[in-house]
Amino acid sequence: MNIQQALVWARKDLKTAGAGSGATVGATPDLDAEVLLGLVLGRSREYMFAHSDRVLMAGELRRFRSLLRRRGGGEPVAYITRVRKFFGLDFSVSRAVLIPRPDTEILVERVLDFLRLCGLGGGTLRVLDIGTGSGCVAVSIKKHFPTAEVMATDISGAALQVARKNARRLGAQVKFVHSDLLASARLGRYDVIVSNPPYLTRQEAGKRGLHFEPRLALAPNNMTPRQFFKKFLDQARDHLTPGGRIFLEIGHRQAPLMQRLARSVKANATFHKDLAGIERVAEIKLKK
Repeated sequence: MNIQQALVWARKDLKTAGAGSGATVGATPDLDAEVLLGLVLGRSREYMFAHSDRVLMAGELRRFRSLLRRRGGGEPVAYITRVRKFFGLDFSVSRAVLIPRPDTEILVERVLDFLRLCGLGGGTLRVLDIGTGSGCVAVSIKKHFPTAEVMATDISGAALQVARKNARRLGAQVKFVHSDLLASARLGRYDVIVSNPPYLTRQEAGKRGLHFEPRLALAPNNMTPRQFFKKFLDQARDHLTPGGRIFLEIGHRQAPLMQRLARSVKANATFHKDLAGIERVAEIKLKK
């Protein structure tokens, strides 16, 4: 079987798996097949198209079939390849961390916009990323605003290992602290507190297609999203500098909830939409 034949077969296999499972397996069968075969061969998509008649060796074909079985069973491609591109950077991922998603790039963009505006006044700006996971938010902010002092926390030691690895490999000086939200006594005050928190309900997090990802990164433990956000804001308000901002990624239709919670801690909330027009990022400013 050559490269072209293997890709044709793989695409059909993934489409069938997706149709049978009702999951997102068959959503991008062409891309998934090309990425997985490229992983096996250690070659780019351009190489495979240019050498489509190249015959696969038996070992290559066995490994390709093994990867396709994993993908057909619903495992995300990012966990199979162990890498995900985010904000123009390649981040290592494992099942200890949430897979970085395009919607979260909106969160980073809004933080960078605020930092650039604040940076006009000079001085070092401090940023705290809560629940850093792979470190994609903290590292991206540091890479694109290198004068900021960036700290990141996570309750998961395994996640912090992944984040530290990404920061080292990408050359980002980020300080990592093991902490449940802002409970660590080592945390001070920050100009920006940012987070892509677990904002799903337990039922939403249990849906097929998400069960490979860490539950704690998807849904708060032993509390509702409302209770979680209230706890977050109660803690975060005590760690903001005057004029600072809290930036939170939120779920679909959670903007009214965040508006009410912001008022409960004497703050104002504005919202930024993602590419689908959904209010995806809450920007929260304490009232004077």
